[in-house]
Amino acid sequence: MAKKLVNLMMVVLLGMGLFASPAMALTDSCWVKYDSCSGELSKGDVMFFINDFGTDPKDLFIFSDKTGSIDISLNSGSDYETIEINDHIKEFNFPPDITAVVEVSDGEIKYTTKREK
Repeated sequence: MAKKLVNLMMVVLLGMGLFASPAMALTDSCWVKYDSCSGELSKGDVMFFINDFGTDPKDLFIFSDKTGSIDISLNSGSDYETIEINDHIKEFNFPPDITAVVEVSDGEIKYTTKREK
C-alpha cells in the first residue's frame, strides 16, 4: 500500500512539474510600503505591487524601449485595462490598501516604483 502511495505521489509531482514548466512566466511581488522595486518583465510575466496597510497612495512607472502592452488592475485584481507602452513612460497611482497587478501581454517592459530624477 505504501509503495502505491509513493508511486502515486511521484506521478502527481511529475505532472505538476510538467504542467508548470512550459509557461516559464515569472510571478513576483513588491511590498511598496517597505521597498522600492524596479526590474524587467517579459510576455506572460505577472507582478503584484502590494500596498497593504499603507496610508499613502503609491506611484508605479512603466516604460519600454520598444513596443509592449500590459494588462493592469489598480484595484486588487478586478477591472483590468489593457495599456500600450510605446517608447514612453506611463505613470500609475494606486491607493492605500490595494494591490496593483500587472501582466505583460506583449513585448518586454520595465517598471519602477521610484521616480527617476
